[in-house]
Amino acid sequence: MKTRIAKTEYARALDLLTQYLALRDHSRHELQQKMSRKFEPTLIQQVIAEADANGWIPPEVLIAERAAQVWNSRLKSRSYIEGQLRKRHLPLPPSDLETEATKARELIEKKYGPPSELNDEDKSKAYRFMKYRGFDDHTIRMVLNGQDF
Repeated sequence: MKTRIAKTEYARALDLLTQYLALRDHSRHELQQKMSRKFEPTLIQQVIAEADANGWIPPEVLIAERAAQVWNSRLKSRSYIEGQLRKRHLPLPPSDLETEATKARELIEKKYGPPSELNDEDKSKAYRFMKYRGFDDHTIRMVLNGQDF
């Protein structure tokens, strides 16, 4: 009787893991955290090991690259992306100042218009907005002053 219960528990854990992976790529750390709410650590390790053996979990570098691409397309700042990757225990991609400046320029133009046409009051509003979004001072100033990297 106990082996049947263990198998059903294992099957439930495997089903939950596949549901998480069907939504998006998850790091091993994320899977352990999410599954620890419902299952024992040894069972979680077994299920994750099976998923690894079947190739269901991509390498963490690939997960980090995909996630960074999505956040870049949503115009998220470098500090936001790094924070999200750290939270998921994923490696950080190399920084690209030109991409960061392009994202900042697009956000400013979307919300306030071209940086060259902004008055001092609008520039200070744009600066605060960008700072709140996690962009660094140097990037914001370069974009607001119309300078290139």
